[in-house]
Amino acid sequence: MTYRTLMMACAAHRKKGEKVVEINVNPLLYSKYKIKSITYDNEVIPIISSGWKETEGYHYKELQTSEGVLIIREMTYRII
Repeated sequence: MTYRTLMMACAAHRKKGEKVVEINVNPLLYSKYKIKSITYDNEVIPIISSGWKETEGYHYKELQTSEGVLIIREMTYRII
């Protein structure tokens, strides 16, 4: 996952009238990032790593949705 991917996620939600307020990446990716926040549209968006579970060396995050449980491996983000 690259800086460009993070910016594209922000841009896609901005087009819908939504705003990304934080990006949550898995601990392995977080340790590789040199930056801990990005700036999009003159707003600082923090990059965090919290709430991830580890099984057999793999990190994942479970999200409860109306369609069931989603298993996320790389990144989630919070929007308003």
